[in-house]
Amino acid sequence: MRKSNKEETAYFEVKNLTKIFKTGVGVKNESFTINKGQIVGFIGDNGAGKTTTIKLIFGEYKKDLGEVFLKGISTEKPEALIKIAFFPDQNNYPHQYKIKDYAYYCASLKGITKQYVDQYFNRFLEALSLEKFHKSRFDELSAGMQKRALLLATLVTDPEMIILDEPTANLDVKSRLEFMEVLRFLAREYDKTIMITSHNIDELNLLIDKVVLVNHGEIIYENDFDKTKENLRDVYMKAIGDKETTINYEKIKAIVKEESENKKNDKTNF
Repeated sequence: MRKSNKEETAYFEVKNLTKIFKTGVGVKNESFTINKGQIVGFIGDNGAGKTTTIKLIFGEYKKDLGEVFLKGISTEKPEALIKIAFFPDQNNYPHQYKIKDYAYYCASLKGITKQYVDQYFNRFLEALSLEKFHKSRFDELSAGMQKRALLLATLVTDPEMIILDEPTANLDVKSRLEFMEVLRFLAREYDKTIMITSHNIDELNLLIDKVVLVNHGEIIYENDFDKTKENLRDVYMKAIGDKETTINYEKIKAIVKEESENKKNDKTNF
């Protein structure tokens, strides 16, 4: 069983992260920690601040306040940031890239040479069953193959931490299960640290060992997660609260009851 964050120095730390846009939408005083080898679900509804947080971590947005650390070193320093890989959603990568060219591109961002990529590229192709697609562009691949190609470009840089944005979106059931098992394997066997955003709570329920919930740009819940004792749906609903519910079940109940009574009184209804 992993030690709590209070008992050890955090491997990854977001501290008082703040970004306010002109629209007012952003993140405010976000703070959370991740231990080495944890799989963390970073969960929130659309517009909650997940993407903004990720872009702040990678320096795509300039922080108004706060810091991000990997092993105590600011991610504004290259020696820390190059150890973190980003697995984008399918709307945020160059679709015209061939698989190997994209692997070269990802490696170049981390100062890794083409020679290093060449050393492992074909082996990852085989491991991920992508051999016959080695000359293909991303837009020529199925959704499942695109995800594998993105994973290849991630793994070939040998990151210590991987941040994934909706990695199983648009995948069929078998591909989803395979992808989740790969992430579990990387954390279990190689102590890779995983931070994953997903709208599929049931999927994360079987995978993560820590949950961080963000709502309206603020962290509202952070704790280790034990799937043998907890249900992620319950954790989410308790943290969000009934006030966030957009469906009025009492009104639905009243309407359905009225419909039922009207049908009973309508003699023309079959």
